[in-house]
Amino acid sequence: MPGSEPPAGVAAARLAKRSGPRSAAAYPARSGTERRRRGPTAARLNDILAAFVEVPRAALLGEPGSGKSTTLRKLGLELAVRARKDAAAPLPLLVPLGSWTGDASLGEFLESVAPEIGWAVARLAGNERLVLLLDGLNEVPTLKRDAKAGGVCGLRDSLPPEAPIVVSCRPEDYTGALDLGFDTLTLEPLSPQRIRAAVHQWVADAGEPGETAERFFWQLAGDDELAAILNDWRSRGISEDEFWNPKLEWYLESILWEGLGLWQRHIPDRRSLIRLAANPFMLTMLFQVWVADEGLPRNRGDPETPPDGRIQGSSGSDPSCLAGFGRP
Repeated sequence: MPGSEPPAGVAAARLAKRSGPRSAAAYPARSGTERRRRGPTAARLNDILAAFVEVPRAALLGEPGSGKSTTLRKLGLELAVRARKDAAAPLPLLVPLGSWTGDASLGEFLESVAPEIGWAVARLAGNERLVLLLDGLNEVPTLKRDAKAGGVCGLRDSLPPEAPIVVSCRPEDYTGALDLGFDTLTLEPLSPQRIRAAVHQWVADAGEPGETAERFFWQLAGDDELAAILNDWRSRGISEDEFWNPKLEWYLESILWEGLGLWQRHIPDRRSLIRLAANPFMLTMLFQVWVADEGLPRNRGDPETPPDGRIQGSSGSDPSCLAGFGRP
């Protein structure tokens, strides 16, 4: 069903460079993507999939539910589609490290989970025909972390230095033995603008009108009338980033008055659902509940809001405007 996982392309990430030159063969530049100069300082990348153009080996870091596995799956899909069209393009090999629980080497594990190409990892990498995607470094057995990390490092060192490897991990676990020395891409929480883009993509994928996405988004933000306030304030020179920034309340108070009370009631509220939805997993859950017409509380601190105070996907039990979504 649309909304079963957040679109990876709407995520942003912070890039911290630590490693050598990128592999142009593995990640040809995407149109419209400007290559950034390599350097020791961190950079913010607005498209997580395009970010992999920048790094041959990366640790994809993110909190639970931030979209690490989804991002790797989307990257693997992009590479697979490219490989079907171009016989010389590299092949993605995506494996869940959480299933690597035994004493087999990583090479043996790859052969067992991907018998079609797992046995040829070294040969494919030597011919620039492999992108290795290792999902869940932090999910290896705790008592075997040192040994498993050593196995990953051993495979890394056995492959050509330009062979692309992307491994996902939680930030707090990417330390000590699990720190592979890769460039890091840290997934950022979704901004309201990116939440809006994700919902519009889900709705469009279901063949539904954009008004459906707008209704859900602004109810998620707290009140439908906030949309009109945003449009009015933007006409007065307030940017959308300023509108969503609760730290600018003092500034907005000094120059605006119409709609400020409603803005103050919702945008700075730490219990607001729009803040909860900054986590892609929670956004997905909120959207699925809304589609199922079970209603949502006005904020996360009020789980038993009466029916007339709930966010509703439709007034009926089988909303025709959302019929294209189905039920989870």
